[in-house]
Amino acid sequence: MGYVVSIKDIKKYEVLKQLVDKQIKGYEAASLLGYSQVHISRLKQRLLKCGFKGLLRPKVPSPRKIPTNFKEQIAKLYKSIYYDFNIMHFSAKGRSASGRKDKLEENHKIKLSYEKIRQILIECSLHKSKKKKKVYRRRRRMPKAGMLIQMDGSQHKWLAFVNKPWWLIATIDDATNEVIS
Repeated sequence: MGYVVSIKDIKKYEVLKQLVDKQIKGYEAASLLGYSQVHISRLKQRLLKCGFKGLLRPKVPSPRKIPTNFKEQIAKLYKSIYYDFNIMHFSAKGRSASGRKDKLEENHKIKLSYEKIRQILIECSLHKSKKKKKVYRRRRRMPKAGMLIQMDGSQHKWLAFVNKPWWLIATIDDATNEVIS
């Protein structure tokens, strides 16, 4: 089993090593690390008994972790059978308003939450999050009339009896919102 080593753990080891070598006192080590003196004495005993590994926490896998082969099975089902389904109808989110089960639960007896399935599909590059729309800041209006005249034109067959399309050009004053032409 592996161990998780952080910079904080290395700093803790160096300070406790100075404490063991009697270069600093217990209260100084406590203030340096932000622990109580009682906890520093516990850490010192653990360092003397187990060495550096005594200060580390073991790397324990999450009990909620889904096995890789199970993730691959879900991804394979989504790719082969349910490629045109959205996650909501694919996942076993429970019963819908109509009382039906979703496809993963109904056909394959797999019960996972919507979010867990979404994470699995993102991990397998089968689902992309929606891009957030860019928020545009509105420009302030001009303080005085005539400072900015906005123009817009559109080409269209405005009259049914005329074969050629005509241009309609409109102008509007930005400050007063008055249509000029």
